[in-house]
Amino acid sequence: MALLIVAPMIFETHGLYEHCNLKPHVFESFLSEMQLYYGTNPYHSATHAADVLLSVHHFLSFVGADKYLSKTQLLSLFVAAIIHDFNHPGTTNAHEVKVQSLRAVLYSDLSVLERHHLAGAFMVLNESRLQVLGGLSAMEYREVRGLVVDLVLNTDLSKHFDFISKIKSIAALHGHTSYAKYKGAGACGGGNGSGSRRSSCSASGTSTPAAGNGRSASIASQATSHGSRRTSTSVNQQTPHGSRRGSSGPAAVAPCDDDGANKASCSSREASISRFPMPSSMRKSSGIKLGSAADVNSSSTGASRTSHQSGQADHRWRTPFLDPSKISLNDLMIAALKYGDLGHVLKPLEVHIAWSQKITKEFWLLGDSEKAKGIPISPLCDREKDSSIAKAQVGFLKFVCLPYYEIIGELVTPNFPPLESLLSNQTHWQEEVREMEERQKASSGRECSERTDRGSLRGSLRNSTQGQEEQEPEPEDEQLSPRRSSARLSAGDSQSGSDPPLGRKRRSSMRRGSEDVKVPQTVEEGEEGNASFKSGRKPSTEFSAEVTTPPAPP
Repeated sequence: MALLIVAPMIFETHGLYEHCNLKPHVFESFLSEMQLYYGTNPYHSATHAADVLLSVHHFLSFVGADKYLSKTQLLSLFVAAIIHDFNHPGTTNAHEVKVQSLRAVLYSDLSVLERHHLAGAFMVLNESRLQVLGGLSAMEYREVRGLVVDLVLNTDLSKHFDFISKIKSIAALHGHTSYAKYKGAGACGGGNGSGSRRSSCSASGTSTPAAGNGRSASIASQATSHGSRRTSTSVNQQTPHGSRRGSSGPAAVAPCDDDGANKASCSSREASISRFPMPSSMRKSSGIKLGSAADVNSSSTGASRTSHQSGQADHRWRTPFLDPSKISLNDLMIAALKYGDLGHVLKPLEVHIAWSQKITKEFWLLGDSEKAKGIPISPLCDREKDSSIAKAQVGFLKFVCLPYYEIIGELVTPNFPPLESLLSNQTHWQEEVREMEERQKASSGRECSERTDRGSLRGSLRNSTQGQEEQEPEPEDEQLSPRRSSARLSAGDSQSGSDPPLGRKRRSSMRRGSEDVKVPQTVEEGEEGNASFKSGRKPSTEFSAEVTTPPAPP
């Protein structure tokens, strides 16, 4: 039910019902349909869609970029957040391609799930009772659909690192760290104010140091040329499918005419814009009209030049997200949607752990399905081998999330609070992995010690057994022939005239020719005797008489 609560509030906050001709009851019916068919996955559910939508709203509000987007652009971004995982099957693109599912065949193995989400959502939107976009004009509908398609396709993680590389190059030129370096080298509003390091401000607001600092001048010129290139291409990037935004400018709003047309609209717009930080070139108090991108950039040149000459220029760093000449509005919307899609890593630890458990459970269910079908199990989907949530999250945060949010922080503000939450969550998982490894080492050490003790015990038992066998050396023939042993004892008795020793604790005497033989009753008494004594059998006297006496030794 989260989607039914969050979405109407956000749409009302941004005034989309009025400006986009949305009917509340139609929108609520659309949300109910989304909620019903989004899927019952542990992670990719309607709750995830509501969470992403709310995170996108927070990002735009935090940056102040929601006032730079037109109502149709806001509508496109929010609809993309709602539908971006619609009817998710609980699989991955790699799995769909691996099994050559109907979806993979239909979408030619390219962004299979993202295209599936788009197709299913627009089928719902095309139903007569659910036409949320029915109040738009044909041109506005093409613009919204084109933006929604582009935004959802960019949630494919296979495109994640390409987008990181793109905004990383922008951050290297226009991020707050680069600005601090330029300022320290004598940029506008910085340095020690000496003549050798005095600089002038360029039209784009980027400082251009004096010619004496060749490296800084080169970097600044690169930044200026980069901004110029973006200005020339941003309109094409923002106008898929031939939308009308090329003429309406970055905010896609009607310009304020000198004759007083749209005066009420401009006044209300200025009142709302003044609540958010933005470049001075965008403020009406400086005499600049809100028009196309070309008007904004050309007028900022005069504003910067005039304010610099008067000595009242404000050269504090501002996020390039608020300057379409540096970051296109299309890239701004992609960054906002990706910010929300991966956003559970920025939340408090308890919430982040809950979402991590959900995605892990969903992966394990996929692995169980693959195992039952006899196909190779996808990475992180084996509940036996990938049982550690901490290890999976350490890798996910390190290689996927942290590189992205570090750049976003570089582009938004020097102290980006969500990034601190991410680093704190990463530390938690790292400590958990370390503790788990220590427990495993201790457990393996105990097992090794127990194996050693068992081996020592077996060795000592074996040695003691061998020692006992060495103390009882009995010839094999005597053990097998008790009669010869008895006869030999009888012969020895006849020669010596004395009784032979039969044990350490007793002496047994045998009368020659007599059939009475005293048998030892214990093994100890007869351990040096022969087998006949141990078995308790009486030796045969007849057999003893027949055996000849062995010759005496020389």
